[in-house]
Amino acid sequence: MNYYYKDNQYWYVGFRYDERLVKEIKRFVGAGYNPENKEWYIPFTLPTVAPLQKWLHDNGFVEGMNYYPSKRVLEYQEPPVIITPEDVAIACKELGFKRMPRPYQCEGIAYMINHGNCINGDDCGLGKTGQTIATLELMDAFPALVITPASVKYNWKKEWEKWNPTRTVGVVGRKKKFNENVWQNDVIIINYDILGERGLDKPTAKFKELLKKRWASCVMDEIHFLKSEKALRTKMAKKIVKTVPHVWGLTGTLTQNKPADLIQPFTIIRRFEDIFGSTKEFKYRYCNAKMTVFGMDCSGFSNLEELHELLRMGGYIRRNKRDVLDELPPMVEQTIDVPISNTREYRKAENNLLEYLEKIDINKVNSAVNAPHLVMIQTLKQLSIEGKLPFITTYIKEWLEANEGEQLLVFGVHRMPLQQLAEYFKAPLIQGGVSADKKQQIVNEFSNGGHRLLFANIQSAGTGTDGLQDNCSSLVYIELPDKSAELEQANARLERMGQRNSINITYLLSPDTIDADIKEMVADKGMITGLVNKGGNENELLTKKFLLKKNGKI
Repeated sequence: MNYYYKDNQYWYVGFRYDERLVKEIKRFVGAGYNPENKEWYIPFTLPTVAPLQKWLHDNGFVEGMNYYPSKRVLEYQEPPVIITPEDVAIACKELGFKRMPRPYQCEGIAYMINHGNCINGDDCGLGKTGQTIATLELMDAFPALVITPASVKYNWKKEWEKWNPTRTVGVVGRKKKFNENVWQNDVIIINYDILGERGLDKPTAKFKELLKKRWASCVMDEIHFLKSEKALRTKMAKKIVKTVPHVWGLTGTLTQNKPADLIQPFTIIRRFEDIFGSTKEFKYRYCNAKMTVFGMDCSGFSNLEELHELLRMGGYIRRNKRDVLDELPPMVEQTIDVPISNTREYRKAENNLLEYLEKIDINKVNSAVNAPHLVMIQTLKQLSIEGKLPFITTYIKEWLEANEGEQLLVFGVHRMPLQQLAEYFKAPLIQGGVSADKKQQIVNEFSNGGHRLLFANIQSAGTGTDGLQDNCSSLVYIELPDKSAELEQANARLERMGQRNSINITYLLSPDTIDADIKEMVADKGMITGLVNKGGNENELLTKKFLLKKNGKI
């Protein structure tokens, strides 16, 4: 059948080979041919519209699309089943994992083992990290290299401890001087920035070690960070994994309606050619490639259903939260340890507080808001959030890159850090002083997709901001409130009617600051309730914690 269809830029014309029709269609300005789709394309220009429409009518072309499956997708054979999800569950128990995978995670682990080098594209919050750890453990694929965004590399170490605390895990930082013994661990974690420190002509000492070590496996977390062929970190990653037997990629957003983004990730895991054939073939078949005066344009897409099926068979597993919602808790929480940049200043302020507390009777001291020790506690809170800001900024930038198109709600307590972050990211901010009408306007814009980021003071946005849950299921706390009730109210902004996904909550807290004390205090609701009933308050609890810390009892 002779057919045609169009978009905003091109007309697409398909027909069986006919020498006359080929000769005639070539006369239209800019006409080109896609050999994989067996279609001609003609740029949309006003002078072309009328004569092309007449030509299509005169030759009996019908408006609509024809689909002919490629020989590759028809003949592609999935790998044999080595292990089933049920086998995975049994094996995890036999190995004595501290944490057991959920049923859908067992399916993901089985897929990663059966398909060899592949990409896990599960939605954010479904536990790609845990699935990968279990996969490496079941395959005994050590030593293992994990390459990840800087903001979550220490979280990988924490996750491993939750699954198998006996496994030795080392983290390589960006500092020039680092512990050489780190390379002796079973698992080595580095961040992408290290790959871009120097060029291939002059690699750093750390990079030489990466090349020298005989890795059994390599994991590329957020592998879509490597979708640019020209980027230095992509070139470095290719060099590292060239001889690594097992290579896996993880990402929640492999591509956004641009199949060309698949080329580099699948090339890195060494699966592109056996799944898709040549790059040229892929571009014409799935990117609707066109030759222009500027070269080949691969920004389009075509045959997406076929591409999806080929990906599923070949090496890409993807589950949305809604697919496994029955297996998920309403909230998936994680805490990421955050370093502070002002350690010296913070320790000095902390020591001043501890020295002062030694001199007073906390049971008799005036609990007025301006009491010296209470002022000192507030100073520690301010220094903690100020010291975390560089890391928080990096984390949010990497989150936005890793979760294309998704929205993020960021809660904090102090005014200035929230203002600085909102200004840096050019995002709206809800805090004290914002009128009710303005607050609702911001909420409406966010819920309608007008902004990807929203910063908010916990007290100001903890109530009266219904609508945030419409399109957002990810929440980050850069600091915690003193009262557990305020935390519950803030969580309730997303955990309410209209929420269609499990909620991902991330706490960015420093284990070496007052953050840890506040977290413990807020978590212990019974203790807080008891204090309140006795006429106490949260600041008294914090003060007593510091006294216990000074005396070495905690």
